[in-house]
Amino acid sequence: DQAYFKEPWAIAPFLNGYAVSDSANNVVRLITDQSARTATGKPEAGFVNGRGIAASFDRPTGLATDGEGNLYIADTNNSCIRKVTTNGDVSTYAGGLSEPTGLCWQNGSLYVAESGANRILKITGGAAEIVAGSGQEGNQDGEAAQASFSSPQGVAVSSDGIIYVSDTGNGAVRKIQDGAVTTMIASSPQNMESYPIAPVGLL
Repeated sequence: DQAYFKEPWAIAPFLNGYAVSDSANNVVRLITDQSARTATGKPEAGFVNGRGIAASFDRPTGLATDGEGNLYIADTNNSCIRKVTTNGDVSTYAGGLSEPTGLCWQNGSLYVAESGANRILKITGGAAEIVAGSGQEGNQDGEAAQASFSSPQGVAVSSDGIIYVSDTGNGAVRKIQDGAVTTMIASSPQNMESYPIAPVGLL
């Protein structure tokens, strides 16, 4: 079978290949050296748990894999995070979110860019806590609980716990460290940390 993608969003290692969220088709594909196939979901948007293609999603975006090989999917329009085990069983890992997008698994926790609520979450054992973001849209650095984002859509976490955020609406990359948010790179230089950027062609 031929695989057709429509708005592929994220890639994460899964099973013997890589999972790709095919967001506009409401499925997650599995790509290996031999093939590309649908791992879970179906073209029609929905919210059904089950095994493999019996499950359904509504605009899956961010992906992450934990140390046991389970796959986590940001089921954006269903406002939740879904979990896929290595045998293909799909369940709801965390619900009640607002347009979750970017995901990152690090040190036993799942980090979530909750785009609709303009904040960053940390989910451990299914329990969520707010890492940063007041919930109000803005572009404010400072104490994590008072800082503001605008539709953050990507998150990455280093092994020592520093969190990096693609603050999409603000056109910026932000850093969360020691309970504070700072702007690393932005379209506007205000509050930006000093990071040299080499001219194109000189790297």
